[in-house]
Amino acid sequence: MEVENQEREEKMQFEIKLHETKLKLQEDLQLKIGNLKQYAETPASQAKLPKLVITKFNGTYADWPRFWGQYSESIDKSNVPPVTKFTYLRELLDARVRKTVEALPQTAEGYNRALAVLKDRFGKESEIVKAYVKEILDLPYTPTGNPKRIHEFYEKLSYSVQSLETLKSLHEVNGMVSLTLEKLPTIRGDLVRNDPDWETWDFVKFAEALRQWTRRNPMVYFKTEDPPQHRNSKRDSMFQTQQKRTRKCVYCQADDHKPSECRKITAPADRKEFLAMKKLCFNCTGPHKSSECKSTTTCQTCGKRHHTSICGLSKEVKTEEVLTAHQPENKEVVYPIVLVEVDGIKTHALLDTGAGSSYASTKLINLL
Repeated sequence: MEVENQEREEKMQFEIKLHETKLKLQEDLQLKIGNLKQYAETPASQAKLPKLVITKFNGTYADWPRFWGQYSESIDKSNVPPVTKFTYLRELLDARVRKTVEALPQTAEGYNRALAVLKDRFGKESEIVKAYVKEILDLPYTPTGNPKRIHEFYEKLSYSVQSLETLKSLHEVNGMVSLTLEKLPTIRGDLVRNDPDWETWDFVKFAEALRQWTRRNPMVYFKTEDPPQHRNSKRDSMFQTQQKRTRKCVYCQADDHKPSECRKITAPADRKEFLAMKKLCFNCTGPHKSSECKSTTTCQTCGKRHHTSICGLSKEVKTEEVLTAHQPENKEVVYPIVLVEVDGIKTHALLDTGAGSSYASTKLINLL
């Protein structure tokens, strides 16, 4: 009997403990659900969002919808004082546009007048539509299938089409689809191949077909003929070569003769005076000091380190060259031979200028 009572009591204690555990779990669950509801009902203004950066208004009709949409939601509808709003507005305007509202007073009334001026000048829907239509009309004729150019074409077209669609004015330009399509003659066949009704396209369908083409032909898969760096180096090399070929005479600026052949300033002394007055190098006639010259060329007349045009030694009085025995056979050779007397015997001696040592002396050789 006692055993049964003990078992019954243990069973009751277990059920009580189990019930308390269930109640605790239910309370925890209700608390979590309440926290989730509170988080979901938190206003967006209290949520931590990254700082919004508004690009300055550039003063065009096409940029006004973008600017006003960002500014009105972020600043104009906020609870900050109108004077503070006016400060933000002025800082977000291009310098040319800022002049139209800069003279207005920094007050609430001045802020309202500034908004009225900007809306009246740039917020006219008819002018905005014209601006986007002009963007489409000004799309460049692209005769090549260069992916980069096609991507740029698509980005400009897509922006204008989306803007006109937002303004509900896209129907005003649908008649220009065929004209715009003709600006892409190379890929025109790719765009219309899978749609037999392409002649009835509006700009939405045209932009979508162009988008599909850009997806199939991404820019990263195409390599240009020459890297920009290589093209620049080739261009610079050609420019330097052309510059070298058309170098003018430093004394008279003519390009039909060398400086050493100039007839305007002929005397070497006068040429030196001219180079010194112009602060030009005496070695290469460049615009630097002679001590800083890196040119390895020397005078063509005397071989010294100065420009040929200022050499005082003319080519006519240049020292005669003595031909030696090691020169080619078809030239006249003068051997370096002298008449000597050794032990009373007269003979001819050949002077070997290439010998490393000599045993001749005044006692041994008597030059006649």
